Order: sequence, then C-alpha cells, then structure tokens
Amino acid sequence: MVRHAGIFCTRKGLNLLVERIDPGNSMVVFSCLAADDPDYERPTYGTDPDIEVDVR
Repeated sequence: MVRHAGIFCTRKGLNLLVERIDPGNSMVVFSCLAADDPDYERPTYGTDPDIEVDVR
C-alpha cells in the first residue's frame, strides 16, 4: 500500500510523507508534498492513546 501511495505522489511530482500505517485495517494515511514544503520533514511517530506500555 505504501508503494502505491508513493507512485501516486510521484505521478503528481510530489514526495510521499507517511503519517500513519494501520495494518489491522490495511490503511495508510499519507500526504503528497513538495520538497520545499515546511511540512515535508521527518514525522513524529507516536502510539495510539489506548495502548499502554509496561516498562519494568
């Protein structure tokens, strides 16, 4: 799916920025951005709020 998103953006002359991947629903949230767009930078990935991590 990410490959198809990349092809979609490339055909528009833009760069792919993946914002979220949800393999359970086979969903990719992405944006197609120009190289000089201020939002085209390394994204900050986080966890969903309903996930707890027990660190011991």
